[in-house]
Amino acid sequence: MMYELLEESKRNKKIIGIDLYRDEGFWCGVILDYNDDTFQLQHYTKFGKKDGVSIDEVAKIERIDFDDDYVNSINYLIKNQEKLTENKFKSRFFEDLIGDEWQALALTPYLNEKKFLLCVSISESVSYRGFLEKMNEYSFSFRCIGDLGEDKGLSVFKFEDVSSIRINDLECRKRFILYKK
Repeated sequence: MMYELLEESKRNKKIIGIDLYRDEGFWCGVILDYNDDTFQLQHYTKFGKKDGVSIDEVAKIERIDFDDDYVNSINYLIKNQEKLTENKFKSRFFEDLIGDEWQALALTPYLNEKKFLLCVSISESVSYRGFLEKMNEYSFSFRCIGDLGEDKGLSVFKFEDVSSIRINDLECRKRFILYKK
C-alpha cells in the first residue's frame, strides 16, 4: 500500500507526509520519483514553501500521512502563498513605552483587531498567537489560535508576565490564513 501512495503522490502531485523510523525525520511534500529502495520528495516547509529535495530509503518509512489536517494545511498554504506574504499590519510607533506598564500600552491599539494575529511571549518561555479580546488594568484575555488555525479558546494573562510582543509575523500569518479557511 505504501508504494501505491508514493505513486499517487507522484502521478497527481499529491501532498503527503512521510514519517521515518527512530526520529530520523518527517517530510511533507510531493514524491518526484521512487524505486524499490529509495524515494525522492520535493519537501515543503510548515509555511508551504519549497525547501529542497529529500532522498531517503523506502525501508525507513514508518508511516505515510495523507488527507489529514497537517497535510491539508500545507496543501492550502502552497496554493495560497500570496496571502502568506501579504502584510496587513500598519506600523504604529510607541513613543511612551517606558516603565513597568509598556505591555498594556503596546497591546491597547490591538484590542479587538481581527485582520491579523499577535504573538505574546509569556515569561520568555512560551509564545501564544491569537486575538486580544478584553483588557482590564492588570490582565487581558487572548483568543489563542493553534498551529493549524484552530481556535484553542480563551486564555487570560497578566500584563506583567508578557516578555515580548510580535505583530503579524510569518507564523501569525500562517495561522491566520488557516484560521480564516
